[in-house]
Amino acid sequence: MKVRQIWIMVMLFIISVPVARAQSFDKLWQQVADAEKKGLPVTVTALTNDIYRKSEAEKNVPQMLKAYTWGMDEKQRVVPDSFYVKLQGLELWATTTTNLVDKAVLNSLLAGLYADYVSDNAWKLKNRTKVVEETPSADIRLWSANQFIDKVLQCATASLQPMNSLVKQRTTAYVPFVKLGETSKRYVDHSLFQLLGRRAIASLKSVIYAAQDSLIEVQIEQIYNQLLQADRKADYTDGYVLTMLDYLDWRRTTDDTFRSYRAPKGMIGLTQDPYIAGLNKLIAEFKTKDICAEVFLERARLADQKRLPAVALQNCNEAIERYPSYARIGELKNLKQSILKPSLHVWADNTFYPGGDVQLDVNHRNLNGFTVRLYSV
Repeated sequence: MKVRQIWIMVMLFIISVPVARAQSFDKLWQQVADAEKKGLPVTVTALTNDIYRKSEAEKNVPQMLKAYTWGMDEKQRVVPDSFYVKLQGLELWATTTTNLVDKAVLNSLLAGLYADYVSDNAWKLKNRTKVVEETPSADIRLWSANQFIDKVLQCATASLQPMNSLVKQRTTAYVPFVKLGETSKRYVDHSLFQLLGRRAIASLKSVIYAAQDSLIEVQIEQIYNQLLQADRKADYTDGYVLTMLDYLDWRRTTDDTFRSYRAPKGMIGLTQDPYIAGLNKLIAEFKTKDICAEVFLERARLADQKRLPAVALQNCNEAIERYPSYARIGELKNLKQSILKPSLHVWADNTFYPGGDVQLDVNHRNLNGFTVRLYSV
């Protein structure tokens, strides 16, 4: 399990610590990188321990977090059971810290670790008897699946408290444990609440298959609503649109009620796809914003999947014309080229009898003058 990769990372460092101190830590981390390249896990563990003690003495929590998780990962390579000891250390840290924002970050990390443990050990947990109203063992290797689910829910919920403090806190305060990039700067605005909210959703989604009730779905829905409300309150259009796109996609893929309604035969009624309705609503509200190109892109992809090339092209062309300077306009241009590329797909039964006719199902589009002729055999 790659503990250091549990944290959501995006490219491009933004350093926010004093220069002299940063250079000091940079040299230490360079030593860690050199030791890793040489395949020296014991040296890496010793170096991360040194960094942790140094950062603890300086009360540099981001460096402490990075050193602890990095060392946790490397130590596990040498002593697999050390993972459980280090996990208990994180639990103790989260319980005893008096800094509420640090507590939220630690709980976010714990939620991801427990969720990954469930994924990595799904086959072991599948047949374990459900344990109800019983204090979990100190050894998580003895836990049932529902005890892990309860723990992920508990940590994910705790990672978003207190909401007001997290909304005000910029993620730059947790560099280098958090790596920031242009994408996060533009779409998340470096809000720690947005980052932890997305981490909580990711952790919950990864264990949803193991849950035997709707608590996970309810919690995911609540977190999405909190993220959307926070973006609305801050008048943060880009973040709101992207979060809503993610939310609509989640509903479409997991909620059986989020489907097109078709009136019974002989009765008057409208057929409406709530997913497309949600996309259309976003366009109606944010059509003047460049970020709306992402909504057109989603509509174009959906039309392309449904073999409606004309509709897909219409969405691509409109977005390209409206938002020519949008950073990801290339995605729409690439999709347009893909749609216009000549293609022919032919399907036939795998087995047929001599003397019989071959029934072919043909899908062709944009053949640009090519003639397709099918003959019976």
